[in-house]
Amino acid sequence: MLRLLEEKIATPLGPLWVICDEQFRLRAVEWEEYSERMVQLLDIH
Repeated sequence: MLRLLEEKIATPLGPLWVICDEQFRLRAVEWEEYSERMVQLLDIH
């Protein structure tokens, strides 16, 4: 099972979510206001 690590970064444009796997490979980057869309897309893959 793929385990994901998440980090929320404060930016001048708003919070940014960065998602990576245990090998620190980037899996997703999305603005917090679109985080629901990101979750849906990660569930598909």
